[in-house]
Amino acid sequence: MKEFDSFIKTLFSTLIFLFFVGFFLSGLSTGWNLKFLFSFVLGYFLMLLDYVLLARFSRKLPKHVALNYFPKSGFLWRYLLLTSILVGISLFTPIDFFAIICAVVLTNLGLLLSIAKNYKEWRGWNTEQ
Repeated sequence: MKEFDSFIKTLFSTLIFLFFVGFFLSGLSTGWNLKFLFSFVLGYFLMLLDYVLLARFSRKLPKHVALNYFPKSGFLWRYLLLTSILVGISLFTPIDFFAIICAVVLTNLGLLLSIAKNYKEWRGWNTEQ
């Protein structure tokens, strides 16, 4: 679990750094358009929420597998939760879906950077123990 905790720490610190960089660059490139920035923050928040829920599930998984219980990932429930938040907000506010797509791309870039940083450490894992 030490390796997993290290990866999660790296992931969230990378995501926080990329948020500030992305927010600043989005603000500069759009002339601080509030609709775009609100949508960017919303998309980023939704992706962070998804990663937090996924990390919570992943933290419990080894204990469940050791007890011969194989839980489902909860992907459907996470998807429905995030979609309902997005649809609910889009009913009452104007959203820029391009900004949400930019936020999703930026969070996935953060995930890829975190994986690249921890890849050497993962290669040394012996999963047969």
